[in-house]
Amino acid sequence: MIKKGAGSDYIDQYAQIKRQAVLLKEKIDLKNLQLQKLEKEWTMVYPGAVICKRKLFQGVKINFGDSRFTFDFDDIEHCRIFWADSEIVHGTL
Repeated sequence: MIKKGAGSDYIDQYAQIKRQAVLLKEKIDLKNLQLQKLEKEWTMVYPGAVICKRKLFQGVKINFGDSRFTFDFDDIEHCRIFWADSEIVHGTL
C-alpha cells in the first residue's frame, strides 16, 4: 500500500481550487455577457413633454433623466421638447 504524502494533498487541493476558479470565471463571464445584452436592450421612456407657448430663454435647463436639452439660439418660441428614440427632440407647435 502506498501512502499519500502531505505534499500531494496540497497539490490535489490546489488543482481542485484551480478548477473551481476556472468555473467561477466562466460563470462571471457569462453573467457579464448577459448584462451587456440587457443594457443594449434596455431603453428609457419619458412620456412627458415641455411645451413652450411663448419664449424659452437661454440658460433654461431642461433634463430628461441624465440628458440635458441645450440650444444655441438666444431664445426659442412656440416649441415642444420631448424624449424620442433615446434623445431629446425639439419640435414646433
